This record gives sequence, C-alpha cells and structure tokens, in this order.
Amino acid sequence: MWGGFNDYFLSPATTTPLLNAFTEFNINAPSDPYAAVILSAAYVQSIDAYIWAGDYHYGKPVVNPPILQNFTAVPTLSNTMRISNVSDFIIEFNNSNPGGFRLNFRCNLWINEV
Repeated sequence: MWGGFNDYFLSPATTTPLLNAFTEFNINAPSDPYAAVILSAAYVQSIDAYIWAGDYHYGKPVVNPPILQNFTAVPTLSNTMRISNVSDFIIEFNNSNPGGFRLNFRCNLWINEV
C-alpha cells in the first residue's frame, strides 16, 4: 500500500486548498474504496496559523493516486509518503499520536475515547 503523513503550516488565508481537497475527497470517496484520509488541525493563536497533519493511505501500491492528489499538491513541512505495509504505517501513526493527547478519535472501524 501507499501512504504516510504530510504536515502543513498554513495561515488562515492559505488553508483553502487543503479544505477544498478534503471536500473533494468526501464527495469522491465512494468512487475509490482504497483511499483513506485522517486530517487534523490545531490553531496557534499567537502566530495566527494552523498546523495540519494529514494521514493518507491507499490500499494498493500506487504512488499518489488521483483521489489523493489534491492533498499531495499542497506544499508541506514534512512528508513521509511511501509504499510500505500496514504494520509500518500503524507504528508511524502510533508514534505521532500518543494516548492522552486527544479527546476522541474516530475511524470507520473503531472508536477510542481517552
């Protein structure tokens, strides 16, 4: 499979491409069951900016599939996108999202509330 994290640092005025990508993904998701997106944001008032984390996965070893290209077109601070396996992506996700730092996390397959 193909996937990983993209981290973004965007001002309120430059978040539109990422929000549009999320909207387009939600509209088109039924047409491609191999794609998954988790998009998180934190607003930093002191610098009037958003820090975004996008966790993108595609269930086939296809680099940058069309359904995710709106996300990957937005300039990033860091990018770990690669072809790998599920265990590798789970380790990466757990390392970037330790327990106790979120109020709740929802996915289609499970619900964890901390």
